[in-house]
Amino acid sequence: MEAKLSDFGISKEIDNDTMTKGVGTYRWTAPELIAGDRYSVAADIYSFGVLVSELDTHDIPIADYHNEKNRPQHGFQIVTLVRQGTLQPHFTHGCPDWVYERCLSLDPHLRPTSPELSHVLRQQLKRPSLPAYFM
Repeated sequence: MEAKLSDFGISKEIDNDTMTKGVGTYRWTAPELIAGDRYSVAADIYSFGVLVSELDTHDIPIADYHNEKNRPQHGFQIVTLVRQGTLQPHFTHGCPDWVYERCLSLDPHLRPTSPELSHVLRQQLKRPSLPAYFM
């Protein structure tokens, strides 16, 4: 099996002078972008962590979030809670905790860089104890 990652049709070369706000799909959008901060590669690492949640749970991120009246929440409510750091995608117990602890950190400076993430993934793939979807 060969996995390929792609975007949602909004990729562009990194250029801090031209990166815009409001681009992306809110469930996969990093909290700092929701707040209106400038784009950085750390936002992609956050989105990767959300994608891993989706693969891990076999469901869209934050699909099971309901308000106090047990009604599903969408859009603005979810975006607000994600920005505050009070709502994050869920993971099963089989998912390595370093994925959500590092990739979904509210502070973008605490997220791994792409080379760091690549190194950790390569090391973890050598371990036989990972669930099948990481193999």
